[in-house]
Amino acid sequence: AQALWRDRDGTLWVGTSAGLFRGDQQGFARFTTADGLAHNAVNDIAGSPDGSLWIGTQGGLSHYDGEGHFRTYTIADGLPHEWVHATHVDAQGTLWLGTWGGGAGRFDTEGFVALGADDGSIHDWVNTIHEDRRGNLWFGTKGGGVTRYDGQHTTRYTSDDGLAANWVWSIGEGADGTLWFGTDNGVSRLANGSWSTLTARDGLSSDHVSTIMQDGRGRYWFGTAGGGITLYDGEVLQDL
Repeated sequence: AQALWRDRDGTLWVGTSAGLFRGDQQGFARFTTADGLAHNAVNDIAGSPDGSLWIGTQGGLSHYDGEGHFRTYTIADGLPHEWVHATHVDAQGTLWLGTWGGGAGRFDTEGFVALGADDGSIHDWVNTIHEDRRGNLWFGTKGGGVTRYDGQHTTRYTSDDGLAANWVWSIGEGADGTLWFGTDNGVSRLANGSWSTLTARDGLSSDHVSTIMQDGRGRYWFGTAGGGITLYDGEVLQDL
């Protein structure tokens, strides 16, 4: 599975390299290009307030209306690139996209509006998008660090500022607003304007951190590529 989403009805949606799957009490149903999906390789899924879904694929962006119908958007509709790697619907219901090769921006019925293209503050290869508790958007990129967008201005952070590496694969946030960035050289923490990093030398199971979440007890779970899962209680790193 490459993407997971649970909608407001509790239905589980799974994006894979072989299509989109919907799981409920009756089992799983599969959707592919034969049903109108843009491409069978699904990279990310985001839900809209109206209950519909946006699906980022390797061949464009698909919108699922909840009734079995897909509409696909491609370069011909204004997308900067058809490889849509990250999708996010913000608190105002705006859809944000991150592509591999065409940068990031927002998308609506008027088309695509690029963000950071003029000043180069967002790299062209975007891996992930996170909206923090203050409403800022964070764009983790493949080689260009991470960029924060506050609704008016962009601020870019790289390894020169304290980020562990410029390939950012995942972003997580703690209940206190602390931000975590999973890179290919460990996981970095940004708290009160200060950076710190944990790596395999500190006990992380792998330096490639692809998933970050905090549980109800305040512990962090770091999913890695090739090293399994590491649990962090704020003091000790434990491989699972």
